[in-house]
Amino acid sequence: MAVVSNLASALESYRGRDRLIRMLGYCCQLVGGVLLQQGPARSEVGTRLLVVSAQLSHCRTVLRLFDDLAMFLYTKQYGLGTEEEDALVRCLSVLGNMADQLYYPCEHIAWAADAQVLHVDSTRWWTLSTALWGLSLLLGAARSLWMVLKLRQRLQGPTAAFTSRLPRSKRRAMEAQIRSEVLTLLSNLADLANAVHWLPPGMLWAGCFPPWLVGLMGTISSLLSLYQVAQLPLGTGPVLASLAHPLQQRVPLEPALLTECGATEHFVDAGWAEPHTLASLKTPVAPVSHHSAVGRDMLA
Repeated sequence: MAVVSNLASALESYRGRDRLIRMLGYCCQLVGGVLLQQGPARSEVGTRLLVVSAQLSHCRTVLRLFDDLAMFLYTKQYGLGTEEEDALVRCLSVLGNMADQLYYPCEHIAWAADAQVLHVDSTRWWTLSTALWGLSLLLGAARSLWMVLKLRQRLQGPTAAFTSRLPRSKRRAMEAQIRSEVLTLLSNLADLANAVHWLPPGMLWAGCFPPWLVGLMGTISSLLSLYQVAQLPLGTGPVLASLAHPLQQRVPLEPALLTECGATEHFVDAGWAEPHTLASLKTPVAPVSHHSAVGRDMLA
């Protein structure tokens, strides 16, 4: 019953529900893509699963129409990152927030064009939103990699003797932060692989992924994100979720240090696979392609 209760609590929040929808969407795409290659007998089931995946992706795109204000408040709160001690982390975070902030209106315009609300070319706007998503993921991956290197340097470098004298709880917290950053890095790289796939053909491996591989990358990213959330102290999830980056799924850094240091605003990207999931459905049952929302909208 505890598991059911925790699941119900998670589904009561927008972010918790969004994570589940994303996970289900990518899983459907993974299984559906595999079944498509198993012959005619199973291809029909595979096609139906891809349709379900596309609908779930479209659902997330529509829900993101209401995320602009949350993203703006997050960007405003972070500002120029004056509280960050590391200049590179501050620069990468500010640039990432700018890319995320621009992502939303681009996706909204693309969605409105597909819905025939606006008479513009939706393909260009989907491409732009995908590029912004990819840029955000690249910046997030660079930030996480730099954080891992810096933290390992503190634990193993010339200052290791000083670090060894830290309370055991703080040392464990630093090690936990390293693990969290590594998971964030892997999650961002998995989403980045999909983001490049959804770019116009001719750019790197754009358009080369089969549906099952897109689903696999998205599933890996989603599982890593869910695992990070599951590591939060019981009872902190709903509160921290309300403070989290609206586009990228962020989790607090150094859980063991939060109460000791009074820190409540340290977050790391857990991978918005979506913020970037970009793209709404062109048609309710559109076949999978690098322009469809199947998977692309799983991002955030």
